[in-house]
Amino acid sequence: MADESAGRNTRAVRVSRAVMGVGRAVFRVLPRGLRRSVEDRFFYAVFNVTRVTNDAYGWRPEEPGGEGAPPEAPAG
Repeated sequence: MADESAGRNTRAVRVSRAVMGVGRAVFRVLPRGLRRSVEDRFFYAVFNVTRVTNDAYGWRPEEPGGEGAPPEAPAG
């Protein structure tokens, strides 16, 4: 069973490397101005995703029964 997962991993790694290789080859063929625009857009998107994720870091919703909730009845 461990051999099967290792086989999937190596196939996945091979596929990902092939896809990245094709992407790099296509990127090299693009004109310089278009490459710069694509690169700027990609890093802008990554920046915004990390910014939005980090802005909400540590945020917790209010506890149920916060202000304005009626007090609980004493156990009795």
